[in-house]
Amino acid sequence: MKDLNTAFSAAVTRAVSRDKGNSIGLLAEKTLHSALKFYFCEDENCHEVKYKGFVADVYMDDGVRPHIVEIQTKQTFRLAKKLDAYGDEVDVTVVLPLFLNKNVVWINPEDGSMTTPHKTTKPKNKFHILREMYGIRDYITRSNVTVCALMLNATEYKLLDGFGKDKKRKATKYDIVPEELCDEMWFSEKEDLEIFRIEELGEFTVDEFAKAARITRSDAGYAVLTLDKLGMTEPCGTKGRKKLRKFL
Repeated sequence: MKDLNTAFSAAVTRAVSRDKGNSIGLLAEKTLHSALKFYFCEDENCHEVKYKGFVADVYMDDGVRPHIVEIQTKQTFRLAKKLDAYGDEVDVTVVLPLFLNKNVVWINPEDGSMTTPHKTTKPKNKFHILREMYGIRDYITRSNVTVCALMLNATEYKLLDGFGKDKKRKATKYDIVPEELCDEMWFSEKEDLEIFRIEELGEFTVDEFAKAARITRSDAGYAVLTLDKLGMTEPCGTKGRKKLRKFL
């Protein structure tokens, strides 16, 4: 069995070494994306392979059945066209990285000096995965599609080139460097979705789901729509003007 952090650390090291020597603003590929490609496939010849009019992040073929890995760090709906084109002729793993904890470091683009790291976001939890799944909810139930959610700790680097006195407004997001793989969750069967069941909830509103899951109402709205699509929940009436749902 793969030692998660040993393999992950090796992948990050390879990704960072590929961009060694690049100056600010000349980063060829974001470190997070590069590291995850190495994590899922050490052979660089399998990275960025053309297939059916698209470029797969990782394409592996063992002579029996091809396997594609697509790494989506945001806006998962952008994968729809790829997944439609791939059809059911290949197995596809969609990788969704989420940050349990993320620090931010600001870089002065004039002299390269950096601030000390400080936390910038609230920690994520497993229910945030549902928000990321929303964009591909129509594809998750396909037998050849698997979702892998990676819970990471990372540091994000931003340039002090934005607006305002502190130059932070609309500043350039330079890179995200993953530092630790905390958990790896796979979703290929309906049973895998049981981790999202909240036993104490009977009939519930989006607000009640948000409170129980400790996520924002916006994230909860996407989460319950995803659960509906995946057959985990269903509408069951109203409570005032709010829709009620229940777990199946």
